Amino acid sequence: MHLMAAGFSTMYLNERLVFGLAPPDIAGVFSQRLRWAMGALQILLRRNPLAAPGLTLAQSLLFFESCAYHFLAASTVLTSLAPVPFLFLGASPLQCDSLWEFTIAFGTFYALNRLMLFMAHRGTEGAMLEMWRGSQTWIWMSPNHLKAVFKVVLAESGLPWWLGGSSKAI
Repeated sequence: MHLMAAGFSTMYLNERLVFGLAPPDIAGVFSQRLRWAMGALQILLRRNPLAAPGLTLAQSLLFFESCAYHFLAASTVLTSLAPVPFLFLGASPLQCDSLWEFTIAFGTFYALNRLMLFMAHRGTEGAMLEMWRGSQTWIWMSPNHLKAVFKVVLAESGLPWWLGGSSKAI
């Protein structure tokens, strides 16, 4: 971010440049992704890309999105938990007068979502598999991203007094 603000440029190279060892187990993957998410959130809270001098509007928005997308994990976790009240309490999370209303609303959302993902992956070898695996990974990693959000926000803002934090004098 600082290099681009200083005037350096970047370019896209369509080949895999990553070589080396991956985490050996799923616990290592979750630990690695937690560190990455926490680092991105710390950049967002300490060096807001939207206020960084020297970046174009597009660069600021792209850096902001790459740091802030971890907050979207909350909606994914809540959406994943939505069937639980229905199964145990019979309380529906949605209220539709007819099935066709839901079908049109959900179908439109889903079709546009997949279209945007397809456009973002165009030109990528194995784009359909990449989209499918990316969606699966996001759902399984969402609780980890949410954990990063809570850890970073609490660390940056400090614990409230009612959770054992100390009060600060102004």
